[in-house]
Amino acid sequence: MENMTPLSQDLTKPNTAFDITRGLESLIRVDKAIGIDPATTKTAIFSEGMWAKLSDTGTLVPATATPSANSFPIFAGNGDDRSDVHATGMATILMGGRFLYKTVQYDTVGVAFGAYVSGLPLTLKQTVNVDRVLTQATGTDPVLARVITPPASAGAVMEIEVVRS
Repeated sequence: MENMTPLSQDLTKPNTAFDITRGLESLIRVDKAIGIDPATTKTAIFSEGMWAKLSDTGTLVPATATPSANSFPIFAGNGDDRSDVHATGMATILMGGRFLYKTVQYDTVGVAFGAYVSGLPLTLKQTVNVDRVLTQATGTDPVLARVITPPASAGAVMEIEVVRS
């Protein structure tokens, strides 16, 4: 008798959280321990497509009001149904290359629909109740990514190019 595990994801539908469309071959996947969320004093929760800041101690934490260039996209997080992440307590981040991805994981609270235009620089910083997704970069914020294809409607899929990881 064969061991069979049912799929928990419908593979016929696109992944709107984090669909890498170009550049996967140049990426390095790195596992990092998940740190404490200062807002809850519990282990931070990160899902696929979110971003995390790498703390001074080497753990992944939510963004603060001061943006950091030392921030990375989450490839596999503890907010997803991933037994490997839950077993190790470590999330997988992507480093080492430029790539394009499509997502619905971006700031829809602090940035109004229509403000996302092609070429808009993006960063990771805490804004109006948002600390795990990209938002508009301003002033001297480190630019981590930029908009390639803006969303067609509020909360729709947006294509992003990661320029620093």
